[in-house]
Amino acid sequence: MKVLGLILLLGFVVCDEKHYYHQSGIMDVDNKRGNIFGVVIVELLKDVNLTHLAGMYVVDKVHIPFHISGKFTRIRKESNDYFEINITAYEGSFGGRNLKKLTGGGLLAGSWEKADYFGRYHAEGNNLLFNFSTNGKKHPCEYYTMEEAARRAAYLVGESHSTYKNNHLLNHAVFGFSYLKTTCKDYLYNVGTATKEEKPGAVIVGNDGNYCAIIDHEGNKFIHSDSNKKMIIMTPMVLLKNYFRNGYTIKEYKCATHN
Repeated sequence: MKVLGLILLLGFVVCDEKHYYHQSGIMDVDNKRGNIFGVVIVELLKDVNLTHLAGMYVVDKVHIPFHISGKFTRIRKESNDYFEINITAYEGSFGGRNLKKLTGGGLLAGSWEKADYFGRYHAEGNNLLFNFSTNGKKHPCEYYTMEEAARRAAYLVGESHSTYKNNHLLNHAVFGFSYLKTTCKDYLYNVGTATKEEKPGAVIVGNDGNYCAIIDHEGNKFIHSDSNKKMIIMTPMVLLKNYFRNGYTIKEYKCATHN
């Protein structure tokens, strides 16, 4: 039997740090079971410790973006790096809607190499009940690789513009968190480095910061959320200037950018 020691919440780390997992598992939403995949982000900060479970809930071939954030309530840790973190509900979203009066809790158990996350949350204001179980494996930074991001963007082609604006599309593909508060302008100034090459998975951002897209895995089309066609579409690269009339910047990104 494992013997765990209770430690102080703010004594878990000596300085601010973040840990990233890529996760996959199952989630029931009002007893309707679907698969989930995406990320678990653990933020260990001096004033607060948070977890963010984010990604896609897939049911009946429909991809619904979601996130559930929680605050640590207790940490138990072993000397061999195994830990158990109890979490209470903080905030969340589902299909683009904010979850209101979110209650409940979860357990993140494992190590920084891999961990299991179980939870049961109730959004009383939306009358939604969430039960999930997912497995996370360590990822070195917040970004997916560019090759992965290109493919992740492609399976959202045909999804509604009302659910996924261009920054939501990029946030899903690059970070695994559609409703991360990252805008097209943020991609222009804060993500990656500029390149002249049209690489698969590279982000294209208008020089005015008002429009953004991502290059597909073949490198000859770009994926974006078209407000006129009201859906996410693929468009040949030769038509870039039709959407970026004030010019554009191509950005590449990798873990080393922030290490």
